[in-house]
Amino acid sequence: VIPLKFDLAFDYFNGIARVKLDGKYGFINQNGEVILPFEYAKIGDCFFNYYPIKKDNKWGLADLLGKVVVQCEYDNIEYDIEKNQMRLKKDDQYTYITELIGEYYDRTNS
Repeated sequence: VIPLKFDLAFDYFNGIARVKLDGKYGFINQNGEVILPFEYAKIGDCFFNYYPIKKDNKWGLADLLGKVVVQCEYDNIEYDIEKNQMRLKKDDQYTYITELIGEYYDRTNS
């Protein structure tokens, strides 16, 4: 059960819940402890065990432990279900993350 002190709360997924407090989003664990501070304008849906996080109008990624694994420096993050990948855009550069190889690689936008 998520405590009522939050403005908005999503269901727990893999032991964490996205919650909103005073207009900012963060994560709590099942004990109600904050594991990702309330400093994000938005947190998207989980994909490949990463959550897109938005801060200062830029996007990054947090993992299921609440650790920021990609800093909020990207203009956009998109999911491509057909290709089984996540695409992060910064200026005219794309970084692709695929579940199969579990690593990042860059490609220039053409």
